[in-house]
Amino acid sequence: VTQAEIARRQALMAAAKATAKKGAKTETVAAPKIEENTNRQAADVDASGIDSALGQLGTGSEEKKKMTYKDYEAKVLPEIQAENPGLKMSQAKDKAFKMWERAPENPKNQDK
Repeated sequence: VTQAEIARRQALMAAAKATAKKGAKTETVAAPKIEENTNRQAADVDASGIDSALGQLGTGSEEKKKMTYKDYEAKVLPEIQAENPGLKMSQAKDKAFKMWERAPENPKNQDK
């Protein structure tokens, strides 16, 4: 072993110690909050069939119940008779039907 090899080994050891000291400056990160997995709760849905399962899950986009003409007529007819007390029942129903054709409650008008 020559003096040059000993000096080279000492230089390598000093360099290795210097890099080890630099690598020791690590920071610890706080652990994230762990939430409970609610994907497999057995008591949530007890249904057999697609329609009943969807009904129990409640898709969130519940459609409004489509109003029928009879429901609309029952709602509007007293108002028409109060505004026009001299009208016959057939005239009041005709007026209610004309209002129904343009009403936003009419399912035919909801897609437009």
